[in-house]
Amino acid sequence: MDLCKALPGAFPAVVAGAVRALFEKIADLDMECRNRLILWFSHHLSNFQFIWPWEEWAYVLNLPKWAPQRVFVQEVLEREVRLSYWEKVKQSIENAPALEELLPPKGSPNFKYSVEDGREKTEYHAISAELSNKVKGRATAREVIAWIEETVLPAHGFESTLSVIVQILLDIGSKSFTHLITVLERYGQVITRLCPDLEKQILLIAEVSSYWENSTQMTALAIDRMMGYRLLSNLAIIKWVFSPPNIEQFHISDRPWEILGNAISKTYNRMSDLRKEVLSLKKNVLVAEEAAARAKAELDASESKLTLMNGEPVMGNSPVKMKRLKSHADKAK
Repeated sequence: MDLCKALPGAFPAVVAGAVRALFEKIADLDMECRNRLILWFSHHLSNFQFIWPWEEWAYVLNLPKWAPQRVFVQEVLEREVRLSYWEKVKQSIENAPALEELLPPKGSPNFKYSVEDGREKTEYHAISAELSNKVKGRATAREVIAWIEETVLPAHGFESTLSVIVQILLDIGSKSFTHLITVLERYGQVITRLCPDLEKQILLIAEVSSYWENSTQMTALAIDRMMGYRLLSNLAIIKWVFSPPNIEQFHISDRPWEILGNAISKTYNRMSDLRKEVLSLKKNVLVAEEAAARAKAELDASESKLTLMNGEPVMGNSPVKMKRLKSHADKAK
């Protein structure tokens, strides 16, 4: 970027030539290299008003959905929307309006229990409204759990209950990333109680994906945060990513790969932290063992000074000191 700004007459053409050369060979690129190119290129364009001769690549629309060049253009546009906003990116491709087909949907939530769009009200709308009022009224997680277990679960079963609870919590947390974090911190126990095992967590992920089906970024963020708060296990995420509906997405979208990559990265970081912790604890144990050995040696040395006088033991050290040494040795051990 600095070179493009410093040498505007020469360097941008070099960069553009490199991008075109890589685009021609995109089918031969390693997947990780392709993803890095997508991330770099979208970021680069965001620093230059998203200007690019998109009409040169408009032909990708005639390629199959799984074609690497078509997927590349689609994913670059998706990343650009994250770095800016939908209307701005749409404006940037006005020289190739047909490419609008590859733009991601506008990232609005897919809330099942909305009443604003004229949907017919069901019994679940009433439950969702009641839960919404509880959350907005700052009901505790324990109160919400009790209400679910006593009222909702017996009447509606697990899957319908899970759908209502997750949809409402995500909807309340949909205003911003901070709202999402607040909701997960406050009501994470509700999700943990509902989804303690692998199979139920897979249903939970499917519900999150359904709510944020129009936003890959928010789907990935929500799942990543839920894993961070131990509401989801890494194995549940991996099993969901490799479920039949997602396998169909493998070659036409980076959505499952991003979620999978986040889970693996978080797992690796957690393992690294635990290894450091184990190493630190081992060192602490050695230090503690040495301290215990020293305290025991001091106690033994004092006890060895006991002498016999007229058949009765007499302490060489004062009773107070002996008591202190024994207490110190016990604590060290």
